[in-house]
Amino acid sequence: PCLAAQLDHKSARVRECARRALQANPSPDATAALRRALAAAKDPIWAAGLINSLAARADADSLAALKVRLSSADTTVARAAAAALGSVGNTAALDALGQANTKGNAKVAAAVADARLACADSMLRSGSQDKAATVYAALFAKDQPSHVRIAALQGLLAARPNEAVALTMNVLSEDQPALQAAAANFIGNMPN
Repeated sequence: PCLAAQLDHKSARVRECARRALQANPSPDATAALRRALAAAKDPIWAAGLINSLAARADADSLAALKVRLSSADTTVARAAAAALGSVGNTAALDALGQANTKGNAKVAAAVADARLACADSMLRSGSQDKAATVYAALFAKDQPSHVRIAALQGLLAARPNEAVALTMNVLSEDQPALQAAAANFIGNMPN
């Protein structure tokens, strides 16, 4: 309670120290205090810091607060919210990222793509290969930047190992040198 009260302190240094201390505190009350402070935050830098604290906690109960900030007009806040949703990594976070309006803001679009990859990675680690593969396939679309496609290709190969040869052969036929090199590297590193 003493630290939570300091999140409203007039000194930015005191607020920051309280935020960091609460971020490291495993109590659910600390998470709730960070969420309340985020709801009241007007300064974008302060809001981004609070979002980063919630991201470090990977708190699924913060999804509603993060979703609100994902639509922020401030690029720093929206990018932080996207990354935080990626750290939560569940289906609800993925749904929120899928609803994000990133038109006209390449930086937010890139953060959303990275966060969607993080969600898919989390799903893959938890054994949900089909869900992960669906996300990777969407991010492997030709309209995505090459670095996103390379990461999605790697995920697809892990999620659908039986389709690895066919997928890499298709990639090798594309006129995308970076993607071709990544596919060749993946083939070279596949177990026999």
